[in-house]
Amino acid sequence: MLAAIEHSARIWVAAGAAEVATLQTSVNAHHVSMELRGKAVPGENEPLDKWLQAMRKAGLPRNGAMVFSAHQMGSCRMGVSPDESVVDENGKVWGVESLYVIDASVFPTASGANPMVTNLAVSHMVATRLAETLKACE
Repeated sequence: MLAAIEHSARIWVAAGAAEVATLQTSVNAHHVSMELRGKAVPGENEPLDKWLQAMRKAGLPRNGAMVFSAHQMGSCRMGVSPDESVVDENGKVWGVESLYVIDASVFPTASGANPMVTNLAVSHMVATRLAETLKACE
């Protein structure tokens, strides 16, 4: 779990994150200076390396780290315009060839309830449309 947190933090910083954080109660968020954003390889970002060492040292003590999962809904909205959505009505990412999103992130917003049945329905619809598209290409 700690290795996953470290790799995730390095990915976020490499992608330009201004701040990274864990859900460990004894580890404060790490603010990434502008000149170090994008620098995440071990040894090239000393403040990040030190923060990650502190994160590993803190570990995952009982009641000292929150671990949970959540349904991420609406983060890659489906819609009819690239100005207001990430994917079209077929789940295809606007402007990117052969990239489809088929999960609860295509919802227009968080539903406020367990999305299992809705997610199954949307995923079935998008997967069926994708299968038809692929068959037509054969």
